[in-house]
Amino acid sequence: MLEAVPLPPVRLGDRWWERDTIETSASATYSTGLGWYAFYIFMYFCCAIAVLIFAPSPCVATPASYLPVASIPPTALLAMRVGLCATIIFILVRRSFYESLHDEETLEPRRKIATISHGWWRLCGLTQWQFICIGMYFALAATVQHGAMSLGSGAAELHTPSALACVTTTLLGVAFSLAFLTTVVVTFVLVPAKVRNGVSASNFFYFDELMMHNANSFVLVVDLLMSNQRIQLTDLPYTVLLMVVYGIFHHYIRYPRTRTLLYFFLSWKSKHAPLILLALLATVATFFVVGVAVSEVRGEPYGPPLVLLGSMLVMKVYEPKVDKAKDA
Repeated sequence: MLEAVPLPPVRLGDRWWERDTIETSASATYSTGLGWYAFYIFMYFCCAIAVLIFAPSPCVATPASYLPVASIPPTALLAMRVGLCATIIFILVRRSFYESLHDEETLEPRRKIATISHGWWRLCGLTQWQFICIGMYFALAATVQHGAMSLGSGAAELHTPSALACVTTTLLGVAFSLAFLTTVVVTFVLVPAKVRNGVSASNFFYFDELMMHNANSFVLVVDLLMSNQRIQLTDLPYTVLLMVVYGIFHHYIRYPRTRTLLYFFLSWKSKHAPLILLALLATVATFFVVGVAVSEVRGEPYGPPLVLLGSMLVMKVYEPKVDKAKDA
């Protein structure tokens, strides 16, 4: 009989399940429900594509929309964007050079595996995907703004829609909705789940994680308040498409190579799997609408303070205490 894999830990990429009796006995049924999950994902993909075909998003963004509001010096906004882009690149690159030990769940209910994440495996989470989107946004926003500053206030091109400005605006909407999804899920789902199970949530409160789980949404709110670009509701299908791509990656590429789930609520064996997927997409859509609303209210006297307050309320920057009795 095969011996159960010693816990902890296992390195991601290592075929640990071949040495684990529990996992080998469950291998024959791990794909149960996976086909239906593929069908759900395909339907959402078709819906998003259909909306883009029959109700395409108009290109109305101009270079001028990436200039700051009147009270903010253009160089200050440009420096912020360049600095944030450089910080994001630094964090993502640095993470690939050191290992991280954390728990991941398997398809077996409440079974956790201590895993060592290293190299490119450290970029496999939706958290990292949205952080990459944010970095790309700030790189493009800085590029568009620099071009607008070079044109001069009287140039016709300054107020003419451009492809680069429109792509950047679309990316802003995608990054904004995914950033808030990440912040809210970590604050109200993942951290409380660990605390309830008596497991330390300290891995959510290191510098890199705080940047990716809290500062991610906050800096996008600040950027949106400081400039004139607008998030367009018609760009929402692009966020749905990215979520679909991530679902395909997580279930059909990452899982067969790790036999672990990065997010326990994404298990396709759950009887609530289609509802959970629908709820995730609905939540993303809600945050996209929040981004549209921020674009509308930022000009009101109450707008910026209210938006900043709401952003801070969904953040969690301190580690909660764990009940040691549960841990024992």
